Amino acid sequence: RTDKMLWDELEEALKAGGWTADGLTELWTLVAACLHTGNINFDPAKTDTATITADSAKWVENVEAVLGLPGGVLPKVLTKMKMKVGTEMMDKDLTFAKAVDTRDALAKGIFSRLFDKLIEQINTSMAEAKGCDHNATIKNVIGIVDIFGFEIFEKNSMEQLCINFANEKLQALFTKTVFAETMKAYKEEGIDVADITYSDNANL
Repeated sequence: RTDKMLWDELEEALKAGGWTADGLTELWTLVAACLHTGNINFDPAKTDTATITADSAKWVENVEAVLGLPGGVLPKVLTKMKMKVGTEMMDKDLTFAKAVDTRDALAKGIFSRLFDKLIEQINTSMAEAKGCDHNATIKNVIGIVDIFGFEIFEKNSMEQLCINFANEKLQALFTKTVFAETMKAYKEEGIDVADITYSDNANL
């Protein structure tokens, strides 16, 4: 099957799930914003003062366009932070590392909310299909758990990035639930757990 066929199948599935034409346009717009944001790079030679590279200008313009932002707003958001000095607000330059984190946080924030909306729409559609009250205590819902699938390719797609990110979050939750909280309970009961060690990916 071709990419066009797969795309058409995806859109048909989304429409069947209750997405309107306007809703789909908004969905793809936000996906485009995530993809374009990931293409924005900063000059690694300027570690103390984050500077967007010249070849990233088109991606900055694309993100501003799809999100409906005024021109020139995004570079300031990605490279500076507001700080209060006395009674005045001033701009402070971000470091290269902080700017990268800010860029990534923007893309992750958009995608996270988009994913939540997708699941919400699926659950609403399922409840309506069964003739249920979506606000009822008991209703059919969909839950997604995919703890496996972390892979690194020579060229990673946005899809693989999202899969890897979700898996890391799930692994962190698993570690916290199975190890951290259990060991905390053991310590409270006076059980020696000093010899028990585990890998924690929460800071990665």
